[in-house]
Amino acid sequence: NEVCKTTASITIEGRPVKPQTDTISPTCLVATGSILVTKQTGDDQFSFDNGVTFGDDNVKSDLAPGDYNVIIQDAGGCNSAATLTTIEDQPTVPSIPEVTGIDPSCTKDSGSIMVTEQKAGDTYSFDGGKTFQGLNVDDDVSIGSYEILIRRSLDCVSDTTKVTIVAGPEIPAQPTITPVSVNGMIKLQSTPGNGYEWQQNGLTIDDATSQTYDANETGFYSVIIVSADGCKSVPSLPYNVIISGDIDDVTVGFYPNPADSYIYYETEDVSAETSIYNMSGKQERVFPTRITNQLIFDVRDLAPGVYVLKIRSDNSSKAIRWVKR
Repeated sequence: NEVCKTTASITIEGRPVKPQTDTISPTCLVATGSILVTKQTGDDQFSFDNGVTFGDDNVKSDLAPGDYNVIIQDAGGCNSAATLTTIEDQPTVPSIPEVTGIDPSCTKDSGSIMVTEQKAGDTYSFDGGKTFQGLNVDDDVSIGSYEILIRRSLDCVSDTTKVTIVAGPEIPAQPTITPVSVNGMIKLQSTPGNGYEWQQNGLTIDDATSQTYDANETGFYSVIIVSADGCKSVPSLPYNVIISGDIDDVTVGFYPNPADSYIYYETEDVSAETSIYNMSGKQERVFPTRITNQLIFDVRDLAPGVYVLKIRSDNSSKAIRWVKR
């Protein structure tokens, strides 16, 4: 007896794979969300309640915030494993911003605005909602008014808080130093201001806070104006004061060096003769007599260059080199 054999193909299909889902979360204007399931075949059924019910639509809308187990069922009735999908809570509208404005100061030309943080992920606008940024501080704002908002999502924006940045205290202008005669003595005088800080060679002189200062040591002197708000000007251009002398051990004072218009000379020896020479040896000025021990020389008509101030007293003499600018 012969045996009859027949060959047939049998396809065994597996269960659907675990669903892939996307969500649309609630917003400030819409309290519910949606879940979108990626289709695997044209005959799939979809459940959003852990397999209790199935339907043809792979999108489920109007879902309240919470967790949902999503399952796919194929045409043969086989169910996939569940994918846990969460609809986030509806966001709350940010409270009206609490804002701190800091005006410009003596040391900073611009102001700053800081917004109190309410929730991580919020963004902040300092221009009435035109632009938003993740940082709650704008540290470089000009004088003016600003409208501040907080945004939590695209349509979730706070009411506006207005803040005004006003001008800071005025910085005093750079002072100048002029040698003047005070009670018979030549002193350095600053342009007027509220307060003063005198410096010698770039270092603050203790207790030198008057408009005038008696510069009795050789050095470069400058002054700073201090306003009533405590703001400080930039230092004045330095004045070079030269205190020297060996004419019978009499001290000679001479400043400024370089000089623009006048030079100031002081010695205890009123009998000393004073002359100015150029570097070629030509005598430009001579001052044979004087009433006091202080002289002010007008050198405005001298050409710029290097000159020598010569002081003669009996058999002694001294030369001071100086510059006309």
